[in-house]
Amino acid sequence: MSKVIIKNGQLIDGNGGIPIEKGIVVIEENLIVFVGNEGDYTDEVDEIIDVEGGTIVPGFIDTHVHMMMEYSSVQSRLETPFSYKFYQAIEYMKKTLDAGITSVRDALGTDLGVKKAVEDGIVEGPRMQLSINALTITGVMEMDIQLQDKRSNCFKLVILVCLMGKQMASKKSERKQEKC
Repeated sequence: MSKVIIKNGQLIDGNGGIPIEKGIVVIEENLIVFVGNEGDYTDEVDEIIDVEGGTIVPGFIDTHVHMMMEYSSVQSRLETPFSYKFYQAIEYMKKTLDAGITSVRDALGTDLGVKKAVEDGIVEGPRMQLSINALTITGVMEMDIQLQDKRSNCFKLVILVCLMGKQMASKKSERKQEKC
């Protein structure tokens, strides 16, 4: 079994305590087996990663990603085969890991097969929580807009948009003449 030590940095363990100067993280077979002061660990290791005075932090969590649904023009989406998105997702997942993000919540678009491929070690990627339906707001949004017509009368336009499940319903706009 190989043991890797990450050392020579300020360690923030994510538990709210003060950072540990000369902190270390020891990893054995892809599992963290020790986090703490360098002086408290005496076992032999197979590999040393020196962060050269940097900061060692736990992986970050991004709670709104779309690994298979990056923005592109309508024309581009129509011209691109669906399966190509799987290959793009591999690159997006690599960039995500390289940014220190080790867990994500995909808000819509990523296929369950991508998550399984990561879990089975076929491709590298962050841990994923997938949304089957789009994550969006619930309830009612209200927006007040002040409009002025040619006669300098002020109108209040109230727009109500109700989001219920997959359906978006909008109530008719109501105009009320009011003095400004």
